[in-house]
Amino acid sequence: MGGACCPGAAAQGPTSSQADPPSKVAKADPPPDVTKCAIVTVSTPMLYACNGKTYTAYKLQQLREAAEAARATQVRP
Repeated sequence: MGGACCPGAAAQGPTSSQADPPSKVAKADPPPDVTKCAIVTVSTPMLYACNGKTYTAYKLQQLREAAEAARATQVRP
């Protein structure tokens, strides 16, 4: 990323002051549950509609695993 397309353009991204604090990240919504989603297409890959968005089964798995990893790394008071 960065200013490869435009000479002199600065890279854009969150700075430490713009990043979400850990408490806000910890309170994020849980990932969609495939059992509570509607099947959109029965093909390869299967598509599910959850909370107004369309996800593949693989993407739902990635979201679930990321949420589990975030919970595992949270510091308990």
